[in-house]
Amino acid sequence: MKNYDGFSLFELLVVISIIAIMTCMAVPNFVSWRNSAIVRSSAFNIKADLERARIQAMSRRFIVRVDFFQDGYRAFHDFNNDGAMDDGEEIFEKKLGGASIDPNETRFGSRSYARFSPRGMLTSETTAGGRVLVRLGSKEQAIAVSRAGRIRFI
Repeated sequence: MKNYDGFSLFELLVVISIIAIMTCMAVPNFVSWRNSAIVRSSAFNIKADLERARIQAMSRRFIVRVDFFQDGYRAFHDFNNDGAMDDGEEIFEKKLGGASIDPNETRFGSRSYARFSPRGMLTSETTAGGRVLVRLGSKEQAIAVSRAGRIRFI
């Protein structure tokens, strides 16, 4: 009887095949999980920054406008109420990493920006509130802002 140590080529190929099949099954789930995590994280940051803009409007007693773009958003005090960001008015500007804001679904009335009054409410040009939609691939998360200024996930 011969005593061999190690593995045969056939056994090694079977193990490599099993690993390859398991990897092929795991990769799509990992990509889906990763996209979900990016969308949730981006939506959470947008919600927090909308709340921050609302608080800034109430504490400084000026209108705060939050403009949304496909790759990010910015907030600024609109001291002279001209709808444009002038020197000294910016509060913050953020870029999204990976996810994007859907410009067709992000609406506050007929506008693509939110304006918080010094009372913390959306300004009168928005009658029913609005929403922001964050998307990456097939994953999406919406953030609703009520006319009274309540911000929540939907």
